[in-house]
Amino acid sequence: MIQKLIGIKSSLNEEQLKNKLNLFPLPPLLEIFLTTQDYECEAYIEKRINSINQEFPSLKLMLHAPVDSNKKDTIHLQDSDFEFYYSKLYFLCKKYSFILGFVAHPEPKTPKQSSKLILENNIAFLKQKYPSIEKFMYIENLTNSITLKFNTYLEFIEKNNIENVCFDFAHFVSNHTNNNQLQEALNQLNNSNIIKNIYLHISDNIFNNNSPIPLNIGRGEVNFKNINPYLNFGILETISKNEELGEEIKEDYNKIIQL
Repeated sequence: MIQKLIGIKSSLNEEQLKNKLNLFPLPPLLEIFLTTQDYECEAYIEKRINSINQEFPSLKLMLHAPVDSNKKDTIHLQDSDFEFYYSKLYFLCKKYSFILGFVAHPEPKTPKQSSKLILENNIAFLKQKYPSIEKFMYIENLTNSITLKFNTYLEFIEKNNIENVCFDFAHFVSNHTNNNQLQEALNQLNNSNIIKNIYLHISDNIFNNNSPIPLNIGRGEVNFKNINPYLNFGILETISKNEELGEEIKEDYNKIIQL
């Protein structure tokens, strides 16, 4: 179980990375949100990742499945080209020990009726073709059919023997009713006999508002003091007015590490 690595997120944009990593003392973890454009030059992602590691050798990385630059939706495990994108994430994780894993989206924004079977088959395919991929792949809870409600999400995770999960606070809170449910969900994840690592997308939100868009810490209804013991491994999903500057991250990060 990975413990006490709380960090921030960024794209590979050089200015954005520089600004966010120099806002405050270096966090121990950075999640890189990729785009399909990053894949257009085969060496680009690896070059940028190596540059980050050379400048910040103590920094651990997580990768996020890329957003399709045309569809404006994250490449998910049911896309026809899912193998192309997810296999590259896998090989990067295998090659570099400072990359701890990658976040995978299970569903598109509008799932098909047969999406659960397609998803299960595609996950099984990846596990068979790419040995040990399950050690690096973190399946995120979204706000679609399979992962909308926590019980269904947990049932899916355990049925398919998924070792690692990415638990997104804003997604959960938007479709559940109170802090007790959030605390119980975190407790169940930590007590699962199947799950080995729980990676968090930490943000605030309003309970049962049906909006997955994260709010900055203190602007929603999440009681972070009560769930502080669970905040061991993850990143702040802070939304900044200017993502290139990312000034709001400093405020949110300090709130979390001072709990």
